[in-house]
Amino acid sequence: MEIPPAIRGPKRMPIKVCIDPPDETNAALVFEHYLKDCDNIDLSKIDLDELAQTLCSVQPERAYNNSQIESICNECIESSDTITQEDLIYHIKRETPGIDRESMAKYNEEKELLVGGDE
Repeated sequence: MEIPPAIRGPKRMPIKVCIDPPDETNAALVFEHYLKDCDNIDLSKIDLDELAQTLCSVQPERAYNNSQIESICNECIESSDTITQEDLIYHIKRETPGIDRESMAKYNEEKELLVGGDE
């Protein structure tokens, strides 16, 4: 159910939800989700942990978001007859993190205000 725009404003409904960028565990699961039904990949030959580490290596200053993981997978699926580990890493490295330093700093400040230092 969608909340009507008239009541979503900051004065009527000042609710913020912090959704962290994917960490290594979540990134590996997202890669697996988007690649598991792909016909042109042997998932047993893919090191999901390495993909996640490569993706998360830009954190904490910048980060990729989940839709970028989907985009990386789709680009590989469309551009290669047989997807390899190297193909996926290449596509990760050529994708610019969607969450830049400024946005990441602002997110971390707001998260600190909302949830405090007790994670």
